[in-house]
Amino acid sequence: RTYELVYEQQIGHSLRSSLSGYFNQMDDLIVLQNGAFTNFNAQTLGFEAALEGSWKNGCRTRISYSLQDTENRTAGGGLPDSPAHLVKVNLSVPVYRQKVFAGLEYLYTSQRATLYTTSVGNTVPGEDAGAFGVLNFTVLTRNLIKDLECSISIYNLLDTPFADPSSRYHGQDLIAQDGRTIRLKLIYRF
Repeated sequence: RTYELVYEQQIGHSLRSSLSGYFNQMDDLIVLQNGAFTNFNAQTLGFEAALEGSWKNGCRTRISYSLQDTENRTAGGGLPDSPAHLVKVNLSVPVYRQKVFAGLEYLYTSQRATLYTTSVGNTVPGEDAGAFGVLNFTVLTRNLIKDLECSISIYNLLDTPFADPSSRYHGQDLIAQDGRTIRLKLIYRF
């Protein structure tokens, strides 16, 4: 079951804000624990605030913050890989005639708990995955050449080291994530 309440407000010509609160109740989720499949119930209570800007010069901005608390209703306590805080900041700027854009994105994720399965099949708490923030940069073209969209992105621009929680099927509790990576994307519509 999901319950959500959303309030949106236009602020002048350029800004739009939104506030939302939500409650999710999940029953009979399946998990492998201590070598056997079992069911458990969970719930999430959360809040999100966002502010978006769309400016006359073509710039677009967005900032959002999410706060959530997810818990295992069956056993008590939090769930692994469930951050309490998420922050997203985006900026997109037209570089050439509304056809070439440059974008900068910052993503922050707070600390998360981990679980892993030992060599004898027991599921145990692992080392917490630390909080991290990454910066991404993208240059995008739209209709510079008819029907062709092209982008080049540099993810984790500052080469920030971070790790995500593994699943119970791994021998370690944390998996190091990629450092700086580059992606070229071409889309042709016909």
